[in-house]
Amino acid sequence: MMKAGRMFAAIVLVSSLSLWGCSSQKTGTFTAKIKELEDRHAKLESQQRTLVSQNQESRRKIEKLEGDLGAQREELQTLRIERDDLRKQIGARTVERDNLHTQLGQLAKDLQSMVGRVEAAMSTVPGPAIAEGSSPAVAPVTAQPTSRVNE
Repeated sequence: MMKAGRMFAAIVLVSSLSLWGCSSQKTGTFTAKIKELEDRHAKLESQQRTLVSQNQESRRKIEKLEGDLGAQREELQTLRIERDDLRKQIGARTVERDNLHTQLGQLAKDLQSMVGRVEAAMSTVPGPAIAEGSSPAVAPVTAQPTSRVNE
């Protein structure tokens, strides 16, 4: 029983010291600290919600931009194909133009050659005198009397 009395005394001593310790603390400072921590927690929760919503909005923007990027890549590929086709057409047109230019140069040379032959032929063949102001197509043809030697 002696042990039970000691145990009882120890329990009473510990509980009385606990009550004295709790009653001697200033409850106002603990309440203020608890209030401060609760306010800080509420502020952090608010900031966390704001950041989550901004993150979701940013993800939506990223998805939209990735979709736009995909569409622009497809358009770029289409434009590249079109550009290559146009380059081929330009090459074909350039070759065609060069061929026509060569043909035109040859035609000009041929015409100059013909003009030279016509002028040469006209200078060697004596023709009727054409009055100034009249055209050769309208000029009258005059027959010159020919002498007949064998009649």
